[in-house]
Amino acid sequence: MADEDLQPSRATHWDDDIGSLSLSDVEKNGLQVFRNYTNAFQKQAAKDVAAAAGEVLFDTDQLSDDLAEIALSEPIIAVLQAAAVADELLKDMFQREGRKNLKPEPLLGPLGPLGDFNKRLKIAALAGFIDDNDLTFFDELRQVRNRIAHSRRARAPTKEQVRRIIDATPCWLDAFERERGVKIEGPLRYSEAIFKAAIVMHLAKLAWGSVLTPLARKANLPVTALINQSPLFADISRLGVTTALALIETERAKA
Repeated sequence: MADEDLQPSRATHWDDDIGSLSLSDVEKNGLQVFRNYTNAFQKQAAKDVAAAAGEVLFDTDQLSDDLAEIALSEPIIAVLQAAAVADELLKDMFQREGRKNLKPEPLLGPLGPLGDFNKRLKIAALAGFIDDNDLTFFDELRQVRNRIAHSRRARAPTKEQVRRIIDATPCWLDAFERERGVKIEGPLRYSEAIFKAAIVMHLAKLAWGSVLTPLARKANLPVTALINQSPLFADISRLGVTTALALIETERAKA
C-alpha cells in the first residue's frame, strides 16, 4: 500500500476560517466536527428555551394597548406612561426570576434593593438582563419623568429633552432606517413622532428581552440565538414596528 493511501483525504466541508488555518487536514476535520456538534447543540438548546419562553404568561394585548396609548398621548403623558410600563416590565421580570430562588416581594418593596425604577434598571443591567443601550435610554427617560413628576408645574418635555431621548441610543434609528427602508431626516428627525417611536421601539425590546434574556443566560446562549425561534419575539417586535411606522407615516402626511 502506498504511503499516500494512509493519509486522510482532504475535507471539502470546512468553514472558510477553519480552512484557512495552518493546520493538518486531521486537525481541521476535528475542529469542524467540534463546531458542527456545538452548533447543533446550540440550535436544540435555543428551541428548548424558546419553548420555555412560550410557557411564560405575557400579556401581549396589554402591551399593545400600552403602546397604542403612548402613540396617541401628548408627550408629557407619553413619558409618564412609558416609564410606568418599563418599570412594570422590569418588576414582572424580577418576580418571575425570584419565584424560582427566593421570595421576590421583600426585594421589590419600597426599602428593598429592587424597590424603585432606578434600582431595578441598575440591577437588571448588572445582571445582564438588559444591555447598555437599554440602560442608557431608560435612564434618560427616567430622568425626564422625574423632572416632570417633581416639577411644581407639569410641563411637556423640552426640545432638548426630546433630542436627548431620541439620541440616547441612535443605533435603533439606524437599524430602523436600514431594515424598514425609511429615511428619517430633516424636521422629522427630532419630531414628536420620532420621540414616541423611540419610546415604543425600546419598550417592545424591553418587553421581549425581559422574558427571553434571563432564559438565554441560564442556558448560556446569546439572546440572538432565540430570536428566530420565539413567537413571543415575533409578536412583540411586530407591535413595536407597526406602531412606530404608523407614527412616522402620520407625521409625514402632515408635511
